[in-house]
Amino acid sequence: MTLSPEQNLKVEELLRFKYSEMRINAINLLMKQPEAQLSGSIRRLLTDKVLERRLAGLDMMKTIHNIEFLQDIYQELLPVVKEIRKPNAKEKVLIESLIGDGTEKTVTQHYTKENGFGLYDPALEVNLPEITPDKGFNVRKTFELICFGRAKLIFKKLNKYIETYKNAEFKNSYGEACLIGNSVLINWSNYGGLKRTRTSGTLESLL
Repeated sequence: MTLSPEQNLKVEELLRFKYSEMRINAINLLMKQPEAQLSGSIRRLLTDKVLERRLAGLDMMKTIHNIEFLQDIYQELLPVVKEIRKPNAKEKVLIESLIGDGTEKTVTQHYTKENGFGLYDPALEVNLPEITPDKGFNVRKTFELICFGRAKLIFKKLNKYIETYKNAEFKNSYGEACLIGNSVLINWSNYGGLKRTRTSGTLESLL
């Protein structure tokens, strides 16, 4: 929805209220303005006598902080932020997040693909060694070991043990009393692939 400049002024008036949902909707509407009008709105809000409107202006500055195509507006309005006199506690937090607290030189960081979004160095090349399986390694035979070999017998024995003591209690890592039967119970039958289903707190593995 596109509003006229006159309508946007009326939306700015609504920002004198603290009602959060109304403020969020009003700010979202104002953020959809063309760049020149958006700049005007933020400037008016930052210089308003009403605290709630100034806070809305600072919130909008936070929003455009990392929007690349709005950096001209952001840089243009930073001096206006610095001119806010006697800010209250809420304003101080927002102002410091934009320009720092004055105790150290603050460098504005904008996160883009070119700088790795602040998470990594795009210019750094990492060459991983080629990973080759061990000679004679056979994936199929490895999984067949689970279905047909000694591993299957071990799991069946473990499952039988759990079945025998399923009503015994133990304490888990959170210190809660649990029944062994309500933890992990593995049932083996026939052969094939593994299928996991959860029933009444029991994990059943069916082949």
